[in-house]
Amino acid sequence: MEATFISVQALDAISTIKGISKGAKEINPLAKPFVKNPVLFSIVKGVSTVVILVAFRDIHNIKLKRWLLIGTNVIIGSVVYNNFRIIRD
Repeated sequence: MEATFISVQALDAISTIKGISKGAKEINPLAKPFVKNPVLFSIVKGVSTVVILVAFRDIHNIKLKRWLLIGTNVIIGSVVYNNFRIIRD
Protein backbone atom coordinates (compact mmCIF):
# COMPACT_ATOMS: atom_id res chain seq x y z
CA MET A 1 0.00 0.00 0.00
CA GLU A 2 2.91 2.35 0.56
CA ALA A 3 3.99 1.84 -3.06
CA THR A 4 0.48 2.80 -4.17
CA PHE A 5 0.65 5.89 -1.97
CA ILE A 6 3.94 6.93 -3.59
CA SER A 7 2.55 6.26 -7.08
CA VAL A 8 -0.61 8.27 -6.46
CA GLN A 9 1.42 11.15 -5.05
CA ALA A 10 3.69 11.09 -8.13
CA LEU A 11 0.68 11.07 -10.44
CA ASP A 12 -0.75 14.01 -8.52
CA ALA A 13 2.48 15.96 -8.98
CA ILE A 14 2.67 15.14 -12.69
CA SER A 15 -0.98 15.94 -13.39
CA THR A 16 -0.82 19.15 -11.33
CA ILE A 17 2.26 20.41 -13.17
CA LYS A 18 0.69 19.53 -16.54
CA GLY A 19 -2.60 21.18 -15.57
CA ILE A 20 -0.93 24.38 -14.37
CA SER A 21 1.05 24.55 -17.63
CA LYS A 22 -2.28 24.42 -19.51
CA GLY A 23 -3.83 27.20 -17.44
CA ALA A 24 -5.56 25.23 -14.67
CA LYS A 25 -5.71 26.72 -11.19
CA GLU A 26 -4.48 25.04 -8.02
CA ILE A 27 -7.17 25.00 -5.33
CA ASN A 28 -5.10 23.40 -2.56
CA PRO A 29 -3.99 26.36 -0.42
CA LEU A 30 -0.95 24.43 0.84
CA ALA A 31 0.29 23.68 -2.69
CA LYS A 32 -0.66 26.99 -4.31
CA PRO A 33 2.56 28.87 -3.40
CA PHE A 34 4.72 26.18 -5.04
CA VAL A 35 2.94 25.16 -8.26
CA LYS A 36 4.29 27.93 -10.46
CA ASN A 37 7.76 26.41 -10.13
CA PRO A 38 7.61 22.74 -11.25
CA VAL A 39 10.97 21.84 -9.70
CA LEU A 40 10.13 23.40 -6.35
CA PHE A 41 6.67 21.83 -6.40
CA SER A 42 8.16 18.40 -7.15
CA ILE A 43 10.61 18.75 -4.27
CA VAL A 44 7.89 19.85 -1.85
CA LYS A 45 5.61 17.03 -3.01
CA GLY A 46 8.40 14.45 -2.64
CA VAL A 47 9.41 15.66 0.82
CA SER A 48 5.79 15.76 2.02
CA THR A 49 5.25 12.22 0.72
CA VAL A 50 8.27 10.95 2.67
CA VAL A 51 7.21 12.83 5.82
CA ILE A 52 3.72 11.30 5.66
CA LEU A 53 5.13 7.80 5.15
CA VAL A 54 7.50 8.21 8.08
CA ALA A 55 4.62 9.40 10.26
CA PHE A 56 2.52 6.43 9.15
CA ARG A 57 5.31 4.05 10.18
CA ASP A 58 4.87 5.23 13.77
CA ILE A 59 1.27 4.01 13.77
CA HIS A 60 1.40 0.59 15.41
CA ASN A 61 -2.25 -0.26 14.92
CA ILE A 62 -2.06 -2.14 11.59
CA LYS A 63 -5.78 -1.81 10.83
CA LEU A 64 -5.70 1.93 11.45
CA LYS A 65 -2.60 2.35 9.29
CA ARG A 66 -4.19 0.30 6.49
CA TRP A 67 -7.41 2.34 6.55
CA LEU A 68 -5.50 5.63 6.65
CA LEU A 69 -3.46 4.59 3.61
CA ILE A 70 -6.56 3.39 1.76
CA GLY A 71 -8.43 6.60 2.57
CA THR A 72 -5.51 8.79 1.56
CA ASN A 73 -5.02 6.85 -1.68
CA VAL A 74 -8.71 7.15 -2.55
CA ILE A 75 -8.77 10.89 -1.86
CA ILE A 76 -5.59 11.67 -3.79
CA GLY A 77 -6.64 9.23 -6.51
CA SER A 78 -9.82 11.26 -6.91
CA VAL A 79 -7.76 14.42 -7.19
CA VAL A 80 -5.57 12.78 -9.84
CA TYR A 81 -8.66 11.65 -11.77
CA ASN A 82 -10.01 15.20 -11.69
CA ASN A 83 -6.63 16.64 -12.74
CA PHE A 84 -6.44 14.37 -15.79
CA ARG A 85 -10.07 15.11 -16.63
CA ILE A 86 -9.28 18.85 -16.62
CA ILE A 87 -6.12 18.35 -18.68
CA ARG A 88 -8.03 16.32 -21.27
CA ASP A 89 -10.76 18.95 -21.72
